Amino acid sequence: MQQTTHENFSREEPSAPGSERLFGIVMSVALALISSINYWCDGRWWPWMVGIAALFLAAAFLYSAVLKPLPGEVRVITEDHAEDCICHFGAFKPPR
Repeated sequence: MQQTTHENFSREEPSAPGSERLFGIVMSVALALISSINYWCDGRWWPWMVGIAALFLAAAFLYSAVLKPLPGEVRVITEDHAEDCICHFGAFKPPR
């Protein structure tokens, strides 16, 4: 089928991962929102979630290197290569 619009969707857009600082800020805001909902509904877990949110925020601004992804290899399972899939971190390897 011929494309009839002026848009060109055939090019591959490069994607860059976000920074560790942005990850920490996003996680702290998400946990703060969840804890506020928990507080509003008379929950008992909100102080813990606020504390974890504060830790994420402090790590984001003070030492963002601790928020780096873990070293390892992740491959996506596809139906064509399901038996060849490897998903391990460090020394863990799934049995074959």
